[in-house]
Parts: sequence; C-alpha cells; structure tokens
Amino acid sequence: MTSNSNRYRMLSVWKRYNSPIIWLLLVAYLALAAFLVTVVFPVQFVDRSQSGFFETQAVIAFGVMGLIGVLLSIRTGFPNAWDAGISNTQRLLIPIAAGLLLGSLFLATDLITDMSRLKQEHLNLQSTDVAFPASIFVYSAAAIFVEVVYRLLTIPFLLALISIVVRSQGAREKAFWVLAILTSLIEPLTNTAASQYLAPLALTFVLVQSFAANFLQALFFRKYGFLAAILLRVAFYIPFHVIGSFLK
Repeated sequence: MTSNSNRYRMLSVWKRYNSPIIWLLLVAYLALAAFLVTVVFPVQFVDRSQSGFFETQAVIAFGVMGLIGVLLSIRTGFPNAWDAGISNTQRLLIPIAAGLLLGSLFLATDLITDMSRLKQEHLNLQSTDVAFPASIFVYSAAAIFVEVVYRLLTIPFLLALISIVVRSQGAREKAFWVLAILTSLIEPLTNTAASQYLAPLALTFVLVQSFAANFLQALFFRKYGFLAAILLRVAFYIPFHVIGSFLK
C-alpha cells in the first residue's frame, strides 16, 4: 500500500513538474559540457566570443533565463516537456528525424555552394567548425543556448505580455504564429555576413533553409514542447557541424 502510494506521489510530481525537472537536467548537461570543453577537451573556438558561453556565469544565466521561459510556457499554453498526451514518436523521433534531414540538406547546400570554404577565406579562419570529439559537446550545448535566446524565453515572455491585454484564445494563438515567424527570422537576419562571399541565389537558398528550420522548431515547441524543439536543433547540428567538419 505504501509502495503504491509513493509511486502515485512520484508520478503526480513528475506529471506536474516534468518541464522544470527536464530543464534543470539540461542545465546540468550544460555544466558538464562546459567542463569537458574547457578541461578535458580544451577547444580552440572559431570565434573567441563563443568560449564565453561555456563559462560558469553564462551557464547559470542561461539556466535561469531558460527556467523563466519554461515556467512562462506552461502558463501560455505550451505542452509540458514530457506531456502525457504526446507520444514519444512526436516528442523524440519526429524532431530528431527532421533535424537530421534538415541538417543534411544544409550540409549539402554548404558543399555545393562552397559556403564554409569561402567563409574561411573571407575571415581568414583555419576552420568553420570545432574539431571532433569536442564538437559533440560544443554543438549539443550550443543547441540549448540558442534555443533559450530564439524561442524558449522569447516567445512565452512576449506571449505572456500580449495575454495581459488580449483575452481571446484565438487572438493569442494568432499572436503565437506572428511571434513564431518573427523569431524564426532572427538567425537568418543575424547571419547576413554571408552576403559578402555568397552569390545572391546561394545566399537566398541558405537563408530560406535557416528560416524553415527555425520555424519548424517554433511549431514543435507549440505542439510537442520545448524538448522537441531542442532535439531538432541538436539533430540538425550532427550532420552539419559534427559530420560536416570532416567534409567541408
């Protein structure tokens, strides 16, 4: 009887708090990745500013910002990270498959347009990617950092502000789609430096793919929860950055 009672209590806690629990586990992984890439596999970052993300203060700051986003997402209609109404196929397999497919397409685009090689020449870089095996930890952690900025905090925070004055559920849902489009433009519009070394047609193709991947993450965030959105980007980075580092 006591065993069943404890089990029920644990299941009840998990059902109610699985989103913040999963987020804190991801933050713990960020701390582990930071230790690995600074101590075990010291990384020579392509851009020195990238190393700042793996400092203790940055991990704590992103952890707090992400937790705020997670709590706000629960209040603004997003499903829990491990929502009982969402299957593991929807939560895990579909985002991973989509990320691998989109990342492979982006890698193919890179190889066809010589994007990375041209970037190396333009910026006088030895490589555009972190070397293996540190790349596994750098890019999986980067997917979490990026998600906080692009969606996890941004969309629920703005949606919560909008909900103060907009009471209609239908209007709030429309506001989400507007925010999904706008936040999906952040990454393409902040990577326009590629216009200095890519032909217009190639640049357009790259930016459209970047927007599509970001918009799909926003969609998965709304339908399947933030874990699905993060997994899509982690999977995207595997072919493009980890495998791509051997091909570019």
